[in-house]
This record gives sequence, C-alpha cells and structure tokens, in this order.
Amino acid sequence: MKPKHPVQIEIETKIRSQHKEQSTADAYWGWVKRYFDFCTKNKLGKDVKAEDAVTIQVCRSKHGKTRTVKFPEVLHDHVQRQIDSMRVLHAADKADGLNGVSLPDAYGRKCPSARMGLEWLYISFNS
Repeated sequence: MKPKHPVQIEIETKIRSQHKEQSTADAYWGWVKRYFDFCTKNKLGKDVKAEDAVTIQVCRSKHGKTRTVKFPEVLHDHVQRQIDSMRVLHAADKADGLNGVSLPDAYGRKCPSARMGLEWLYISFNS
C-alpha cells in the first residue's frame, strides 16, 4: 500500500477531529489532488507540489462556511495579476451599465444583486 501524502494526513486529521466521516476526508483529498494536478497541467510554467502550498481561507463558501484549503505559493503572483485585471474590467463594465455574470439558478434568485459583485467574475488562467 502506498504511503499517504502529508497533506492527505493533515486533511484526515482535521476532518476526523470534527467528527466527520472518512468519506468526507477522502472527498477533500480528492479535491486537493485534482486541484494540484490542474495547476501543474495548465501551463503555469512551474511545477507545483502539495508540500509547497500554503493554507488559505475561503470565506463564505458552500453553506456560508469558511473553509481552509491548500494553495500553491508559486501561483500567488499569477493569480493576483488575474484578479487585478478582472478588477479593472469589472469597474469598466459597471461604468458601462453591463449586466454582470450568470449565477447558479438558486443563488441568482436568492440574491439577484450578487451578479454585479467582483467575487463572481471568472478568472482565466490561460494567459
């Protein structure tokens, strides 16, 4: 049997300390693994390893919870540039009276003004 990755052990420890099922920890580990695979395969020019990641908090995620996830440190500058470029585009779109972005149906009905928020804009990592 292949030894577990240190990040996988950390995820399992945290999830189990919250008295959640092993399947929840497995699902989180699968998500983290797919995320790192995505980052390494999307022409970001650097190898990304799970152990080179820092912990960030994603606020107001699913069900309004704050979640802690691993984020590769080598991607910080690239992601920040993308967010900054979207901030400029967002301001121009609002000034032009554009309509915002599409939201998931239930959320779009629950909070129709959210479509104009910067946090809902898509960020492209192809550049």
